[in-house]
Amino acid sequence: MRAWLENEWEKLGGGALIFLPLTLVYMAVAATRRFLYRRRILPTWRSDVPVIVVGNITAGGTGKTPLVLHVVELLQRRGFHPGVVARGYGRVPGSEQDPLGVGGPVDIHGWISVLKSVGAYEAFRKTYPQVTPTAVADFLILNQRFPASIRHSISRVEGCMRRVSGNHGPSPANAAEREIGKLHSQLNYITAEEVIADGLHEFLEHVQARCSDIGLAITDTYLRY
Repeated sequence: MRAWLENEWEKLGGGALIFLPLTLVYMAVAATRRFLYRRRILPTWRSDVPVIVVGNITAGGTGKTPLVLHVVELLQRRGFHPGVVARGYGRVPGSEQDPLGVGGPVDIHGWISVLKSVGAYEAFRKTYPQVTPTAVADFLILNQRFPASIRHSISRVEGCMRRVSGNHGPSPANAAEREIGKLHSQLNYITAEEVIADGLHEFLEHVQARCSDIGLAITDTYLRY
């Protein structure tokens, strides 16, 4: 049945009439959304970097994925660091049949670009045998020895705060040290696998919020009179 429906859809045969009501609904929704965006009723967003959109040709089989791979490789050869957004990171499992999925060729190109953009690619290659989402997350977030990792940076901040307060004990001396210690402790015990499984973006947003709390605590402790 599925093969027959797909065949009828492709050649616009009589069986395609089954989808006519859904087609009309889809057209109406799409037209309404375009109208709302043009009238600025729905919020729009403008990227700070150039964006190339590949899609909206048909449901599949027209070569969108190979085109994306070619564009990524072409841009990288010219010295750019492109990123690829494909239906939300982590929502589509990677496989050989889905090069845009997690762990697929496009995804790996994206992680390589992330490493190069922060000057970490060479150091990463000396530490890990291959590029995987978990390995990159572990290196950039949780590696204790890499100077630009989040864990290493928070460790240095905690050390600086303790030198400022003169605190050599196991307990925090003030609110700033307490906030830093909570984030440092979390980074010490969480694993990269847990970060990816629970949501990478959500975890990074959490870290950003904690850093904001740390900044406010430092201001209240040392800068506000």
